[in-house]
Amino acid sequence: LEIIGDYTEQEQDKFAKLLGLTILAFEEDPEQDFLGRIYMDFGIGKRTGQFFTPYNISRMIATMLFIPNLKGEVEAKGFVRLNDPTCGAGCMFIAAANAAREVGVNPKQSILFVGRDIDPVVAHMCYIQVSLLGLPAVIEVGDTIAAKVYELFFTPFYVLFGWHRKRQQETEREVTVTVPPQEEVLKIGKQLTLFDEVV
Repeated sequence: LEIIGDYTEQEQDKFAKLLGLTILAFEEDPEQDFLGRIYMDFGIGKRTGQFFTPYNISRMIATMLFIPNLKGEVEAKGFVRLNDPTCGAGCMFIAAANAAREVGVNPKQSILFVGRDIDPVVAHMCYIQVSLLGLPAVIEVGDTIAAKVYELFFTPFYVLFGWHRKRQQETEREVTVTVPPQEEVLKIGKQLTLFDEVV
């Protein structure tokens, strides 16, 4: 309310209309990076030195690299995580979600989308798009190279589908490691020593 208070009533009305147009665009064609395409079409990316991956390229990458093992990974682990350290407006997430649906995987329940971008404008665009598409996501404004996060946003579906709890359970599984018996450790140590001597 503090932020919106800085705008006139006419400007506030434009925000509502723009959000409505974005929703209608995805209802008409979910196979697109709507905000990312507008950003590039208006030349905003050129001014900032950004060049977003076109949707059809992201779709091809998702189909070739992400989808082949997806069902097996989901069955084995319960869910998978898709990280994009330079997420832009979320094109890769949209493409991966659409590709996942085609192979019978529900992205709302089986994929956690984690994105980061150094540009707050495009990170916010990503947040809007993945939220409108109902994807569980954590979107960060941050510097991937310096490993710094300045802002953190959770989409409504992240909260609704209990992803915080799922992530906690995943961490607990990773921490619970079975330690082999001491004689097994000693045996492995001797084998490594023999290997070193032979080499």
